[in-house]
This record gives sequence, C-alpha cells and structure tokens, in this order.
Amino acid sequence: MSNSPRPNLSINISANQHLNNSPTSPKPNSHRTHNNLNNFSISDNFSPRKQQQVQHLFIALVTCKAYPELNHDDHIMKNIINASGHRYEIVIWDSPDVNWKSYDCIVIRSLWDYVEKVDELKGWISKMKEMKIRVLNDLSAIMWNLDKNYLGELQSCGIPIVPSYFIRKQIEKAILTVNDLAAIIQEQKKNGKFESGAVDFVYKPTIGAGGYGTNKFNLDQLFSSSELRHKHLNILNTLLKKSDVILQPYIASIKEVGETSFLFFNGKFSHSIIKTPCINDFRVQEDYGGLALENNNPKPDEIQLAQSVIDNIIVKHQCNILYARIDMLRINGKLHLGESEIFEPTLYFMKNVGIAKRFVDSIQDIMSTPFVAPVIHNKQKRLSSYSSSSIENSRSSNQQQQQPICSPRVVAEKLFNGSAINC
Repeated sequence: MSNSPRPNLSINISANQHLNNSPTSPKPNSHRTHNNLNNFSISDNFSPRKQQQVQHLFIALVTCKAYPELNHDDHIMKNIINASGHRYEIVIWDSPDVNWKSYDCIVIRSLWDYVEKVDELKGWISKMKEMKIRVLNDLSAIMWNLDKNYLGELQSCGIPIVPSYFIRKQIEKAILTVNDLAAIIQEQKKNGKFESGAVDFVYKPTIGAGGYGTNKFNLDQLFSSSELRHKHLNILNTLLKKSDVILQPYIASIKEVGETSFLFFNGKFSHSIIKTPCINDFRVQEDYGGLALENNNPKPDEIQLAQSVIDNIIVKHQCNILYARIDMLRINGKLHLGESEIFEPTLYFMKNVGIAKRFVDSIQDIMSTPFVAPVIHNKQKRLSSYSSSSIENSRSSNQQQQQPICSPRVVAEKLFNGSAINC
C-alpha cells in the first residue's frame, strides 16, 4: 500500500509546549480502536424494506492511491454491497485506465489526496459531468462543498455556525503580518462575532481534509515569540496562496465534550458519533490520535438542527444526498455547525451491519426512485431556538433539566478510577 504524504502545514503550540511539527501524512495502515455499534438502534427514519424487485447495480467505489482498498472503516460496506446482490469495483479517481461508463453509479469514498491536486480534481469533476456519469454525491453539490465558504451561506439560512472570519486568498503578493491578524481579531471582537476574552484561535484552509493545515495559536505568544510568529505566519501565507483561510476562536469544549457528528443517508438520520482529541492535541482526526465513539442518545432537538442543515443543502441543489456528516461543536452548551461533509467524509460504519445496510439500501433507493425535495416549514422559527440571543436564556434551564455531559474520555477515566458516572 503506497503512502502519499500531505505537506507539513500543521503545528500545535500551547503555552507550555515547545515548538514541534505534528504529523500530517495519511496513514493507510493505521487502525483506530472503535467501540462496536452492534447495539445501536436503527433510526426510525429507516423502516424495514418491503419485498420488491431489486435493481442489481455495478458500483464504482472511488478512492485514492494511498487507500487502494478503501479506508478500513469502509470494509464492511463492501461486504454488504455483495450481500445485497450488487457488484462493486474499487477505482483510483485519477487513474487514466478507468472506464467510467461501465458503472451504474460512482460512490466517492476515500478520495483524500485531492488537497494537493485541486485543479486536477476540478478537471475530473468536469470530465464526469461531460460524460454524464452518475456520481454520488451529486457533482454540483460536491463542488459547492469543496470550499468551506459554504458556511456563510448556511448561516444566512438560520444555521448557527462556529464564529468564523474568512481571510481571502492572496491574489497579489501581499503578505499577512501579525499586525494584520491582530487587527482582524480586534475587529471581530468589536462587532461581537468573537468573544471579547478570546485569546486562542484556530485557522485552516477553506479547501482541505483530515485536519490539513489546521493549527492553533495564542495571539499574545505570536507577539512575544519570533519563532512562533515566523512559523504560523509562514504556514498562513502558504495556505493563502492556494485558498481562503478560516479564522475562528478556539472552542475549548472540544477537549471536554468533543465534536458531535450526525450521519445522514439519503437525507435521513442514521447515527451519531462523538469524536475527542488526544490529550496533547485539539484535532479530532485519527491522524492526530483522535478517538471516535458512538453517541447512543442524541437529543431530538439536536438531530433536528443537523437535519435542517442537510435539508437546506438538498433544497439548494435539488438532488438526493447519499451521505452527509454534520460536524458540530458546543458553545455555551449549544451546538454550532463546524462543517457539513458531503464530499469524502469517514462515515463511521464501525463494523455495524445495520449502518452499512442502511447505506447500501440508500444507494439502491436513490438509483430507483425520483428525487423529492424536503419541505422546510417556518425555517426561521424552527431554528430560532439555536440563535445566539437565546443561548444564555436556555442555558440555566438546560442545566436544571439535563444531566451533565461527559465526554467518552471522562467516562473512561471514571470507570478506571471506580468513580460514579453521573452523566
């Protein structure tokens, strides 16, 4: 199995840490220990399938050279495809030897080397459009989702997002300085988009995957340490040559309660995952030691918030969305959208037959039934409970009515120490 390393654009510096570069290369052979989801109850959205004539499909599962057999989490999906009477073939997206017209549909999976081949990827997408190849997810939706500027559009639909400022790509030879960065942060604090007390911040490119180019910094340290200042500004200006960059306040809750992800197949909620970073990092991806565990009891109102994200995407693009992963972070106890992944997300099958079958059944459903757009009723009213103005009002009542939230890591520590788990 070959390995296509990502450029080293990630450093994680805290006040008490020495400067070090974190690994950014994909790890085709790395296997994270997941909890099995066999006890996860099937979502009510997925009713038992009626006996019907099944169209047997020949499916291309698209990956990259670093993952020629797909990511290990996808292996159970291959078995379910076969068991459902379909056939599949794993293909490398940029291989010149693929006969794309030989497949009934193409399902994008671990296409994770595109961050250094964005122009090639756009050319491939154009080629698929010209050949009228059926790609899942829809190519227009993928192009929209490729650049995280979509967050602003979803925010305009009433979706609460993690506070974000978009630093635009450098068209000319302008260089971002630490004073520029400080001025941006000060302006965002002044207009109320960033909290006035924020001192730690995160930046990442709008085009990227798997934590690529994602880094955390303390603004005061950039002024006090020439070494840190040089490192971060060098990375920022390198990223800005290729795409816009998102600047966000660091959301400290990711270390306590993690990042909550909601998985949808064909627009229907399937399952939920909580991802937590390792003790020495803030990124939740596997490459940085992140851990993913099932979220067995997602709250209905939080599922509904995630559902509103995917509904808005479906309505915008007027197409079925086979798979979507809605990643959210908690700010003052309320979920805010971090990313909506409809291009190449890990779907966390976790060896669960039920989840894999829902996914394969959704491929069949999309290929055999006409598209019907969801109806979004009273959008602003439905989403208003998550607006920033209501966070503080709901905070005290939530604390009284709900048990405290414990991250999987906290639960594990309590079990190890023999402590009572009251969350």
